[in-house]
Amino acid sequence: MRSDAAQTPPLPPAQTPLRASAPARYRARLSAWVKDARRSRTAVWVAFALVHLGIAAVVLPFGQFYLGDVHRVYLPWAMHAIHGHGVVGIDTAWVYPIGALVPVLLPALAGASAYGAAWMLMVTALDAVAVVALTARGEARRMDAAWWWLAFVALLGPIALTRLDTVSVPIAMLALLWLATRPRTAVALLTIATWIKVWPAALLLAVLVCVRSRARTIIVALTTSAAIVAMPVLLGAGGRLFSFIGTQDSRGLQVEAPVSTVWMWAAVFHLGGARIFYDKTLNTFQVTGDGSHIAASMMTPVLLITIIGVAALGTRAAFRRDERALPVLALALVLAFMLFDKVLSPQYIPWLAAPVVYGLVQQPHRFRFAALLTLAIAAATQAFYPWAYRFVLAAEPLALGALLARNVALCVLFGWSVVRLWRGSSAPVDARARPTQFALVDPAA
Repeated sequence: MRSDAAQTPPLPPAQTPLRASAPARYRARLSAWVKDARRSRTAVWVAFALVHLGIAAVVLPFGQFYLGDVHRVYLPWAMHAIHGHGVVGIDTAWVYPIGALVPVLLPALAGASAYGAAWMLMVTALDAVAVVALTARGEARRMDAAWWWLAFVALLGPIALTRLDTVSVPIAMLALLWLATRPRTAVALLTIATWIKVWPAALLLAVLVCVRSRARTIIVALTTSAAIVAMPVLLGAGGRLFSFIGTQDSRGLQVEAPVSTVWMWAAVFHLGGARIFYDKTLNTFQVTGDGSHIAASMMTPVLLITIIGVAALGTRAAFRRDERALPVLALALVLAFMLFDKVLSPQYIPWLAAPVVYGLVQQPHRFRFAALLTLAIAAATQAFYPWAYRFVLAAEPLALGALLARNVALCVLFGWSVVRLWRGSSAPVDARARPTQFALVDPAA
């Protein structure tokens, strides 16, 4: 009789697992490293330092060339004020809102020779505050938004740190990030940013459309505005406090604006008397030609109509309790301010960072296309400014092609945001939605 042991079949020989190929191992290691870096605050801060120091290393050795308006425009304004030769916005009309005086004067404390470095340090400090707000909790979507912003700054290049717009961007970004937790502070910050550069008014309008407590929002904005203008009024600013409105309205067509495309390409082929010239009063390059003055006069009404239309779509979406409306509406209104303006300088492109970062934090999957396209817009902008800007001014076809591609991409992004708003505004009203969902943000909280 056989034993049980004898009846047990022999075990199969041990199988040695196949060794992964070298490329597969490297891909796995790289994937793991990227995953760890995406969630590492240390990695974010290292990248932050590399991006900002890298831009500074490119800009500062060349002084005026890459600092642009910082040296040619802001520094003379600051020196005139310090030496008692008049303060822009108070003693004379000014192209910017009165709040812009603070960032213009602050770097002058370091002296004229260090003004450019002090300016970049100031903007870097503001950027750092926004990064702290993004990374403090360590949440995945906020960390991804921080990485996106650093990539955006790197792709945009020197213009990301060397204009007044880049002072207002991190302030506006911080305000949007605080809407849910510190709503009144957020509205106050948006108001401050608007008194530095007008564009954050688009974000204020988006918030006003989507909140329930509109009266409180308006009160916070008006109170903050009163605090900002009190000192200039006491110093005798008078009507000059709002001189920036009339100054902007008197502009012609700047070379980078989408509406200028026809005359820029006409200048390439010497058609219709099209030519590029420098406006010494506004420190801008403009294009003129047959019909350009008519187009310039039409842009302000077109801009207002577009803003009203976009705001109406946002209102319908909010009325139908679409909680996704605010980030898309903010982006659409900012793009309307850009595309239907007579200017669209390269310094306007940083505006996109605030609504896109907010969208990535609130709706990362929904904003993926917008985020990627905005990175492409930043890269296209740096392709012609500052590196090839002289070729744009010379109406060289290749440089104008990069400018045209950038403007087309902006139009596509605007179309995407409007379609998203339209879908939200056309959705059936959710009768089961709680009343609090009607208020996407409630400043009374």
